[in-house]
Amino acid sequence: MIVVPSIDIEGGRVVKRIRGVRGSGRSDLGDPLEWAERWRREGCRGLHVVDLDAAEGVGSNRETIGRLLEASSVPVAIGGGFRTTEEIEVWVDRGTTRILLSTRAWLDAAWRREIVSKFGDRLTFCADVSTGRLRLDGWRSDGPTLDEALRELATLGAGSLLYTAIEPEGTGRGIPLGELEHVRSEFVGELRYAGGIGSRADLETLARTRVDVATVGHALISGELPGSVVHEEFE
Repeated sequence: MIVVPSIDIEGGRVVKRIRGVRGSGRSDLGDPLEWAERWRREGCRGLHVVDLDAAEGVGSNRETIGRLLEASSVPVAIGGGFRTTEEIEVWVDRGTTRILLSTRAWLDAAWRREIVSKFGDRLTFCADVSTGRLRLDGWRSDGPTLDEALRELATLGAGSLLYTAIEPEGTGRGIPLGELEHVRSEFVGELRYAGGIGSRADLETLARTRVDVATVGHALISGELPGSVVHEEFE
């Protein structure tokens, strides 16, 4: 398992929210490109970049993300507000390693099948989960249950899933191991995890649970985890 730093962008600046709530946590942590360069110097294996404004439909940080992508020498996954085939195609052509998908991908079954057929392993479906149900539209509305989503991914033959536990997200207070084990037992592809990671012990637990990529924001930004973990491999 590898550790990938998360860079969440709001208004052109890096932020770290608690449970996705606008105005919570830490605001204006600096320039996204400077954070990307910091993680590159630490030897990171990839970056996870989220456009929070686009996810919530209140703006866009695509220009900033484009500059970050052009400057990056490591794989970059980008999420937040991808709702058309054309935009996915643009960003895949620009070199994005993975497009992170949520709201429309879960609400529009025909589109879901279309993009899987067209883009295949360049897609990661996001299951942002609270009390057993996916949260959509910037975590402001309910989606399908987690089990419904897992069954749909199996039917599609989707190759990559990001499971985010919303309750501990942004807190570093530990991971919901039981639900994570359930997700791992039901999903056979690449599994990424985010939410509540706060210690090396958490990373070791994720590796034992056969998570492939741990996406970490709060613990790296706060220093609870040293930046050096981004170039390690956990088994």
